[in-house]
Amino acid sequence: MQQTYDSNPYCKFGQEHEEHQQDGVWELILSEFVSAIDPKNYFVTSGEAVQKAKKLEEDLFKMAGKARKLRYALEKARQPAVYLESEYTEVGLIIKRKNPRNKKPKDQE
Repeated sequence: MQQTYDSNPYCKFGQEHEEHQQDGVWELILSEFVSAIDPKNYFVTSGEAVQKAKKLEEDLFKMAGKARKLRYALEKARQPAVYLESEYTEVGLIIKRKNPRNKKPKDQE
């Protein structure tokens, strides 16, 4: 009889892998780092355009800081591998450490 799990097959980044989760593969929830900013949402209603632009600038500045945190998290996840492969899902990214394959010497081919 095959055992089934109700929990996520991927470990959330920053947590310990459970027994049924693949080692070296994580799920990184993007909404914890970044969210979409649509500039037209700032100008939907009438009003002072300069103040709305300042609010947009402030939110973009905050987003840049969050994007930097995302990059740091991805760099941490990549260690000690050479690459960090990613796949976008509805929730976020599935990330997996990857190393290039070593070429076989010509005399071993």
